[in-house]
Amino acid sequence: MIQPRGDYVVIEKVTQEMSAGGIYIPTSKDEENPDDCYNAKILAIGPLVKDLKVGDDIVVGMNMGIEYKPESVELVREIYVLAILGTEKK
Repeated sequence: MIQPRGDYVVIEKVTQEMSAGGIYIPTSKDEENPDDCYNAKILAIGPLVKDLKVGDDIVVGMNMGIEYKPESVELVREIYVLAILGTEKK
């Protein structure tokens, strides 16, 4: 696994998830909709990342990251993370 620098996070796209009823729900858009966003999971964080942690499920805008093909992951700056999924307001 690569270790990001600065405020970058390493993410892996989540392409689909299963509903409680066992139906697969697509969570990322295809290339026909480049303005949409997609769900991802954080695999590693850089030393300057403040509000995210490894394992967070997040929403990222399309074309905001840099693809790193050898490991099939993307590098995204923390400011391009649009939302953290499944968090409760404290």
